[in-house]
Amino acid sequence: MGRNRTEDEASTMTERAVDDDEPFFGDLGEVIRIRRRRIKPNLGGVYFFMWPFLGSVLFVLVAAAMAPEGVPGYLLFALLINFYFFYKYSKRNIKPPMMIELRRDRIRCYEEQELESEIEFDPWVHVDVIMNETTRSKEYGNLYGYSFRKGETVIEFSPSEEWELWDIQNLREPVFKVVDQHGMAKGEALLRYRKGLKAIIPLRSRSLSSVDEEMRASYD
Repeated sequence: MGRNRTEDEASTMTERAVDDDEPFFGDLGEVIRIRRRRIKPNLGGVYFFMWPFLGSVLFVLVAAAMAPEGVPGYLLFALLINFYFFYKYSKRNIKPPMMIELRRDRIRCYEEQELESEIEFDPWVHVDVIMNETTRSKEYGNLYGYSFRKGETVIEFSPSEEWELWDIQNLREPVFKVVDQHGMAKGEALLRYRKGLKAIIPLRSRSLSSVDEEMRASYD
């Protein structure tokens, strides 16, 4: 009987240990992912093509009046011009879907579900925040984005590339945790921002309460 009781107690202790073993980012889990949808050109792009198209039509009409036999060549030339402008416009305004994946030991950037770049965390990684004076928040201040750099590899994301501001701000405590965990180099903007957090009163309760307490302790 005593043996059975000991085994039961050991089993219970094991279950409790598993239950108490929280993910690295608390309620956010072991891996945090934020996504950016595919960005398509808006209707304003019609105006971008209007002037080249009208110019091409005028060019063909004038050329046809002066040298009718050369119309096929003129049409081909006009088509190439419009194709060139369409290519430039598409490259500048159509952005593929992307995903940022934050883990305890690395950050990854995916484009079209393909891994585009990856940075493994260590003290040689330089991390900084991107600030924007037009972003006003009593809880997050001017926080607008993040920049991770290691050698020639750079992963940078902010709402200026169509990422959601709330996703950016909600990554604050997880980013700070991995920065401190791996002793990564901190940029000047990050140092100023963390120092300024002493005066910020949180308005919303965070899911990472334990991380919040750890971060606040590190600010003092």
